[in-house]
Amino acid sequence: MARAATTHGRSVSTSSECTSVTKDLCEEFEYVEFDEETRRSFENYLREECENIEFNKFLSSVRLDKLQEKMTEMGHLHGLNQHIKDSLDAWKNLELNVAVTGNSGVGKSSLINALRKVKPSDENAAKVGVVETTTEGQKYTYPENQNVALWDLPGTGTQKFTRQKYLEKMNFSRFDVVIIVLAGRFLQDDIWLGKELFDLRKNILFVRTKIDIDMMNAKRDHPDDFNEADCVAKIRNNLTDNIRIGGIPDSVSGIYLVSSPEKNSYDFAELDKKLKSLLSSNGKAIRALLQKPVEKTIRADQMSNKNEFKARKVVSAIYGFLPIPNLETGLGNMSVSSIREICLKKFCIDESSLDKISEEVDKPKAELKQSLTSYGTFDQETLFTSTENKILPTGSTFRKYSKYIVPVAGMFLSAHKTYVTLKNCLETMCDEMAEGELKLVKMRLDRLEAELQPL
Repeated sequence: MARAATTHGRSVSTSSECTSVTKDLCEEFEYVEFDEETRRSFENYLREECENIEFNKFLSSVRLDKLQEKMTEMGHLHGLNQHIKDSLDAWKNLELNVAVTGNSGVGKSSLINALRKVKPSDENAAKVGVVETTTEGQKYTYPENQNVALWDLPGTGTQKFTRQKYLEKMNFSRFDVVIIVLAGRFLQDDIWLGKELFDLRKNILFVRTKIDIDMMNAKRDHPDDFNEADCVAKIRNNLTDNIRIGGIPDSVSGIYLVSSPEKNSYDFAELDKKLKSLLSSNGKAIRALLQKPVEKTIRADQMSNKNEFKARKVVSAIYGFLPIPNLETGLGNMSVSSIREICLKKFCIDESSLDKISEEVDKPKAELKQSLTSYGTFDQETLFTSTENKILPTGSTFRKYSKYIVPVAGMFLSAHKTYVTLKNCLETMCDEMAEGELKLVKMRLDRLEAELQPL
């Protein structure tokens, strides 16, 4: 199994880079007002979940200013949906590039063919030879997605490419992932290149090829005590030690032992899975950049809506003041029902909105309703009555019926109780509906990330 590397040694530079990204967001899109708490939250997300994603390259394509316009015009969730529809094709066409580099004869071209699932004899296969057949970077796209390419790069440390010229000539800044390929022993050029790329904050995969030949040789040399698992572990530990001694922290993406002809053996499946995960950076980055502004806007409206409907609250107090039996309860229930319908539209979870959202997230409307507290447990009479009972002290019959027992003073007490009851009902509904809309936002962004999977 491949060793998944942990993250050590990058926290300072990553934090600085994350801060730079959030500042860029604030400067480029003035409406995104990142308070200190939001800024810290966003930086933590970038650091912990998407460490090496270069967010700045996605800012121009995400267009948060357009997102804000859509949300203002259509509502939070509908605006997000429309922005995704308008931008999805452009996001899918963003290019992803993987460098495959290493010294001559280590099997770079064979690895590229294996990852792309093409045969060496296929027309679009990378050229395979005993000697270095790659004199300059050669691009090989994936058959299933022409926007994802593996680049067969010449090795370093040769007369053609000295170390000093290699980084500049190859222009590694254009690559999202770099695979350093080696066979046999670890060379100083591999260590040097890994360290340089680590300092450039690139996702690095160390791949040792021809592991099947290593096993064959080991079994030939030690026929009596050969153990394949022990031999593989010894090679892996040796690679790990060399990487650490070379000054590369354990935060590289991993070490993989593979045989290109034997894709069902050793670490090839893990390598393929890890590479595809790293190539999902587009979806992760775009999702992260969309999610925070949407969440912030919903939370802001959650608080502002609690302070609305002041006229209805005052009218409810008048109902409570009048000494007419059950007037405040009956009219209070009607007010809760009316306010609920308005709030459902504001938070984009009314019936017509759910019809549209059901198509966007590819889930039945009934299933969406089951996930929303605003539908699953709502009952206008129960809500008003239960909220009223929470306000009243246990066994407080007097306060509940005060306007019938003590004229004037009791009527004012009843008016206050009815006002607070409706106010608390509104707050409960706003909280539940905001959480409901955030659930739907998550569902939509989950689907977006899946739609942006490149392979």
